[in-house]
Amino acid sequence: MVDIQAKLQAGKGAGYARWAKVFNLKQMAQTMNYLSENNLLEYAILEEKAAAATAHHNELSAQIKAAEKRMAEIAVLRTHIVNYAKTREVYVAYRKAGYSKQFREEHEEEILLHQAAKNALIRWVSRSCPRSKSCSRSTRNCRKKRKRPMPSTGVPVRKCGSF
Repeated sequence: MVDIQAKLQAGKGAGYARWAKVFNLKQMAQTMNYLSENNLLEYAILEEKAAAATAHHNELSAQIKAAEKRMAEIAVLRTHIVNYAKTREVYVAYRKAGYSKQFREEHEEEILLHQAAKNALIRWVSRSCPRSKSCSRSTRNCRKKRKRPMPSTGVPVRKCGSF
């Protein structure tokens, strides 16, 4: 709906006022047609349907937020997996060198990155490091549920991608 009085005060002319009246009438007619086609002419029924639609929207929003949160967790986990894999050989060489101070000084960054990744993975999955493919699969599942949440399946979004 267009506020005709406000637009006239803003400097619009009589032609705009005529167009706005017709536009507002068309909008009201479309609204009445929709309400009558869907048997929503009684306020109690309309209020009930609006409450149901709002509840459904809120439920879907919660599912989407949970899926996005899980996807962020998976992204962090994937970063740790990649860091662990990239620095594993350096860390194995460090262990074979008998935890040499000289070797550690030369490869300080890789060793610290490896240890941080290993500690994070242990915290995440109780001493078993998941493969990057399982993270990708979990992320795809979460994306699908985020795009088309299906509450009728009975599978909550927060459980998507569990290892």
